[in-house]
Amino acid sequence: MKNTVEDYLNLPYRIEMVRNEDGSFFVSIRELPGCMSEGDTIEEAYTMIKDAQRCWIETALENGQDIPLPEELTDKKYSGKFILRIPKELHKKLTINAEKNNVSLNAYINTLLAEKNTMVNALNQLVNNLLMREHLRVIKKRKYAVTIEMPLKKYINRGKNLRIISSKENEITIKETV
Repeated sequence: MKNTVEDYLNLPYRIEMVRNEDGSFFVSIRELPGCMSEGDTIEEAYTMIKDAQRCWIETALENGQDIPLPEELTDKKYSGKFILRIPKELHKKLTINAEKNNVSLNAYINTLLAEKNTMVNALNQLVNNLLMREHLRVIKKRKYAVTIEMPLKKYINRGKNLRIISSKENEITIKETV
């Protein structure tokens, strides 16, 4: 285990960068939840994320929180297999749907997991982009849903709030609140 901010800053954390529609860059560190920033250029985004990383690590150390190590330094090995116990009725439904699609149960479940994982990743990216661009704050975060609140003053000069609630697959509900 590392002890100082510098020790952690010298570790090979994975920096992920995505170009926004306006040409700026959204950047985050995969292993450090909530460690994200934005910059107008690649160089600026990189400088901003290194600063955010330092702040993230300093805050975690000050609060006595565990700091995740970079993925490449963990001992995790992935075989491509895992055992999963599910209710008999769900097993039956999955088998029936696999047969309807003329694929094996394994292939069907693999497809379902990949599609769900893609949707969850897209939702997380959307939330991160909204948080960075619109200075939003998270009100409630659950496994597959998040509630975000932002002031509407910059959009509508009425002093109301906008709530974005994603709670269903592939759907985001927007609700104006007083």
